[in-house]
Amino acid sequence: MNNRERRGLSARESEILQHAADGKTDKEIARILTISADTVNSHWKRIRIKLGTSSRTEDVALAIRQQASEVARVTFAENQRLQLEIAQRKRAEEKAKASQELVSLVTSQMPAVLWTTDENLVVTSVHGGTLISGEFLAGSEGKSIEDQSIDDQAERERSRAHRAALKGSPSSFEPIFKGRIYQARVEPLRNLSGLIVGTLGLAVDVT
Repeated sequence: MNNRERRGLSARESEILQHAADGKTDKEIARILTISADTVNSHWKRIRIKLGTSSRTEDVALAIRQQASEVARVTFAENQRLQLEIAQRKRAEEKAKASQELVSLVTSQMPAVLWTTDENLVVTSVHGGTLISGEFLAGSEGKSIEDQSIDDQAERERSRAHRAALKGSPSSFEPIFKGRIYQARVEPLRNLSGLIVGTLGLAVDVT
């Protein structure tokens, strides 16, 4: 509640005071509010009694000060909100980076490779042991998963598995690549709202 409301101004009185603070003359205020100039003058008398002022100029100056104070308050609150939002975003980014580093550390010590694609099946990340990730998805980031060369049967299975995941159905396949056998599983990759935004794959060397 602002100062004018605490001092008991009616809605019409507050409206007149605001128009005056915006630079309107009494004649303009009367025209805007479709009331007579005498009615405007009557409202000014009541406004001065309630605010304890002695002139229209003093009334307007008070209204402008209050308006400036409210703008400052809102600006400060918005600035605080933005600072909090930035801090929260930074913490979220730091957590995401730490999680990604942990995934890289864990998968680098496993005979497995973990990858993600976007909804167009373009590979967006690859994590895994140097040997297996280097063989199974060598140079694949930024390229379609369907462009990675393996035998024809495995390519069909891989394409089927990824497209099924995009539709919400996890799927498995067993590609053979450079004489090694892998067990692979592909699942939908969802955002925080639960919408599918890509796929998440995991292949384990079971040779």
